[in-house]
Amino acid sequence: MNSSKYFSLDFLGVGLSGLCLAHCLLLPLLPIMAVAQNLWFWHNENLHLGLLVLILPTAVLALGMGYVKHRKRSVLVFGAAGVLLLVAGWASEHIFGTILEKAATICGGILLTVAHWINQRKRCGLPR
Repeated sequence: MNSSKYFSLDFLGVGLSGLCLAHCLLLPLLPIMAVAQNLWFWHNENLHLGLLVLILPTAVLALGMGYVKHRKRSVLVFGAAGVLLLVAGWASEHIFGTILEKAATICGGILLTVAHWINQRKRCGLPR
């Protein structure tokens, strides 16, 4: 595959991870804004699952194809840690409550974003 396909998957991965991060950081502010009360989809529990369904295959494909080219295990470690934290955040939402869910999701989103960023740079032969 050519590098533009890798780039688009990493770009999508960064975007999805960023969307997940924005959701976690902005959700507590929404009740403050009166108009935001009508944005029911931000409170919908299916949004978390939907984001995971998009993030997981994107991460596996982009990071896996990148690894085949650059062979940097650190990228896979960052990506796997990020994905595991996102899944843990989603799963812990009902068990441990909001604070642990937010912390795991924010950390996972950051790690996964870093993994996609490094993956894209390594594939293109650019320095970190």
